Amino acid sequence: MKKLLWFLILTLDLGPCLPAGEAGTLDLRASGAGTSSADFLNIGLGARATAMGGSFVGLADDASAIYWNPAGLSQLLEQEVGFLHAQWLSGINYEYGFYAAPHPGWGTWAASVTLLHKNDIPGFDETGGSLGEVSVKNQVATLGWGSSLFVEGLSLGGSVKWIQENLAGYSANSYAADLGALYSLTENPFYKVQAGLSLRHLGNHGNFVSGSESLPRTLAVGVGFKGWDQRLSVGLDGVFPKDAGLGFFTIGSEYWVHPVVAIRSGYRWNADIGTGFSAGAGFRVGAFQFDYTVSDFGALGLTHRGGISYRFGGAMGRYYREGLALMRQESYAEAFLKFNNILSLDPGNKRAILRMKECQTHIQKELKEGGVPLKP
Repeated sequence: MKKLLWFLILTLDLGPCLPAGEAGTLDLRASGAGTSSADFLNIGLGARATAMGGSFVGLADDASAIYWNPAGLSQLLEQEVGFLHAQWLSGINYEYGFYAAPHPGWGTWAASVTLLHKNDIPGFDETGGSLGEVSVKNQVATLGWGSSLFVEGLSLGGSVKWIQENLAGYSANSYAADLGALYSLTENPFYKVQAGLSLRHLGNHGNFVSGSESLPRTLAVGVGFKGWDQRLSVGLDGVFPKDAGLGFFTIGSEYWVHPVVAIRSGYRWNADIGTGFSAGAGFRVGAFQFDYTVSDFGALGLTHRGGISYRFGGAMGRYYREGLALMRQESYAEAFLKFNNILSLDPGNKRAILRMKECQTHIQKELKEGGVPLKP
């Protein structure tokens, strides 16, 4: 079989780690040892998390936790379904669909499907002769689980995934696993701090002809903070890929400036290409949430992600979401009643109790300052 030289496909696989060359040119060399395959697995999932620079290991509180830290799936209170589209580098399309379902006795189960594809790629043989246009299609199917059933304050999770790469009619397949842990360092009525750990892409990947290579195994650790009536979230992660020397660090934040509008930003130190900055916004309308992200890859341009998610099927989750929205409007008395509804369904619900204490403190402060200046 002729050896095929896939210029754009190599750009695709190495895109996240392409450094800038001299005089504004691009150096198409990987920054690490280049001993792993299926590097497209390093493209982060979720418009919200990527807007925060990927600093999500210690936060991991939505369905995208199946990628960042599967232990975070335990934090979901409602079923969640959604879809994301990303316009990646060189006109590459990236799609992601997911579903997560929490259960009070079994933890949270989740599934996702990822598809990366591009047509009309020039192909060449080993002599440089044209082979016409070819296509690439990579896909991943993942099944994940997370639970906090074992030790107070500790959540554990894991996932298994099937990976397939298709290049011009040739395919390579493999299976892999992810593991995650999330521990609550402190949680009180006013703020919450968590530490997380994630091991991603554990396994080997078959080559297109014969043999196999290891997947891009990655260790990620992070700390997440949430406070100010749950308006503010901040994450700080250290990411250590097998092929990237000392790794890199990311920091990101999210702030709900209004009950329906969030702004997000992130920065990656030691970025291989681009400034390392990312930014985005979220818009919440009832049970729907719309998210958008833009990331800077320097000479390769900007990448854009847009996603929509819908939460449903859980009275406790709905009450909690509505209570948080009322807190962000400073309607603490009404929020208190929403959280109290959760206790009628689950008398020991720790989250509801903490939020009720937070509301109670705000109400007492308003009463002490004079009159009854509660929001209607």
